[in-house]
Amino acid sequence: MKCRLARDRMVALLIIIIVLLSDILTKRWALKNLLNGAGPIDAIPGIFRFRFAWNTGVAFSFLSGWPVLVSVFTVLVLSAVAVFLFFAKNQRLFDRVCLALIFAGGLGNFIDRIFYGAVVDFIEFTFISFPVFNFADVCVVTGTALYAVRVLIGDKRKAGSFEIHDRK
Repeated sequence: MKCRLARDRMVALLIIIIVLLSDILTKRWALKNLLNGAGPIDAIPGIFRFRFAWNTGVAFSFLSGWPVLVSVFTVLVLSAVAVFLFFAKNQRLFDRVCLALIFAGGLGNFIDRIFYGAVVDFIEFTFISFPVFNFADVCVVTGTALYAVRVLIGDKRKAGSFEIHDRK
């Protein structure tokens, strides 16, 4: 049990590192290539393009203009996810992977808020009207959707899979 738990935590930590590095690199690319007047770049014409945008709010620019509230909300959510991710026992590896995606994406966007005062967004669908987003957003949405599906399908194991470990 302890070996599996340690392995699962290491997998989650590895996912967080990979997602954060990917997020940082893609946002650096966007800052370098899109911010300074390069304009939108069609990646797949008619499907999506790269277009720079600052997002001062949370999902879909919700709460724009409320930076303190956004920061407090982000810290609370990241803290809660971290507790479930690293201290809950009897979770499946799948659950930890989902939570790692959510945590890493949220942390990547929070890092942007700290350094820039806003989140770097740069991916835009052109075939529908949809807000500009980034790699971290994709990870948060993917982790949340997969976790929600798993919860809705149900867990055949006994209830109480989110108990917190003793520090003994």
